[in-house]
Amino acid sequence: MPEEWRDIARKSIDAKKLHPDIGECVIEIHTTASMPDRWIRHLIPRLRVREVRYGRIAGDRIVARAEHPKAVKSVVGAIDWAIGVANAAYRIDLQDAEARRARHERKAALLAEQQATLDEIVENIAKPAENTPKPRKSTRKPRKKPS
Repeated sequence: MPEEWRDIARKSIDAKKLHPDIGECVIEIHTTASMPDRWIRHLIPRLRVREVRYGRIAGDRIVARAEHPKAVKSVVGAIDWAIGVANAAYRIDLQDAEARRARHERKAALLAEQQATLDEIVENIAKPAENTPKPRKSTRKPRKKPS
């Protein structure tokens, strides 16, 4: 792959309880690198499959919510799983893009080769002055116009 891709991974976790009377927690996961948009498009459906309630996903942060403090571990586990699946899908995207580029380059090279052959054929066609016979003098007598 021409792009040097390094899988994204969880770097750190911050969890905060929003209110003492409500069990909900906000989980902020920092990743090892900024997440490309195409990669995020693989991540989001996986989070939905695991029913992760996520908020903001941008840069190197994923913000999600857990129903209560004891659910934080399962939410983080689901996010880790989704990150792994998104990495695998993104690597396939990169390989597909490289294959498309290679096909395009092969077609461009073939077209250039065909064009060079066509240019050579056209160049070898004699110019009209070189291959057109000179007009002969007419031996016919001109017709008389009826009066």
